[in-house]
Amino acid sequence: MRVAEKQMKQLIVIFCVVFFGISLKGIEAKPPKLNEEYLVIDGKQAESKRKVVVIEFFSYACVHCYYFEPALEQWLRKTSSNMEFRRVPAIFADRMIPLAKLYYTLEEMEKLDVFHNLVFQKIHDEKVKIYSKKAIMKWAKDEPELDYSSFVEVFDSFSVGKKTREAKQLTRKYKIPGTPYVTVGGKFLTGPSLIFESNQQNDAQGNTARLFEVIEELIVMIKK
Repeated sequence: MRVAEKQMKQLIVIFCVVFFGISLKGIEAKPPKLNEEYLVIDGKQAESKRKVVVIEFFSYACVHCYYFEPALEQWLRKTSSNMEFRRVPAIFADRMIPLAKLYYTLEEMEKLDVFHNLVFQKIHDEKVKIYSKKAIMKWAKDEPELDYSSFVEVFDSFSVGKKTREAKQLTRKYKIPGTPYVTVGGKFLTGPSLIFESNQQNDAQGNTARLFEVIEELIVMIKK
């Protein structure tokens, strides 16, 4: 009985590790497949002298980003990689600027912990189209946890404008093809769509696990 219980616990641990893409110690991951599971992009380390910078390019308007978020957050809590993680709102066209400014406004106001997932839910669950500045301002005014006058001031601030311009430049520099995508060290690009196309398997859990495995391996490759 004890042996069976021990085996069951081991299976549960292994399942959890695989589901969230965290490799067990002592198990060597498969090398990522170049031009299939990842691409070489710029070849330059993003700004950080001490750690490898991992960036998720996302959009609040992207339903795939919304579905990807829980697994990403779980991986961030569990990973032991020595890296610096950032989010960058991808900007492919000027119509995406208001949502990017919304993200950076919440960041400046230190409200992302409260509102990051709520914005996703507002758009994709409640079907509220807060895509324009006018719609965003109406939403912010109705949120009791936001100081509306401060929100307006920060939204129109030089700092948020600067970050938004940099996000647009970075989206172009790394030739981000869509969302969500992840860059590693400013040199490698990967994402759920690349993993799904490479593996050609209708296995969401397995593909998500493989994505985080690839990211972990790319971090190691940057450090070599």
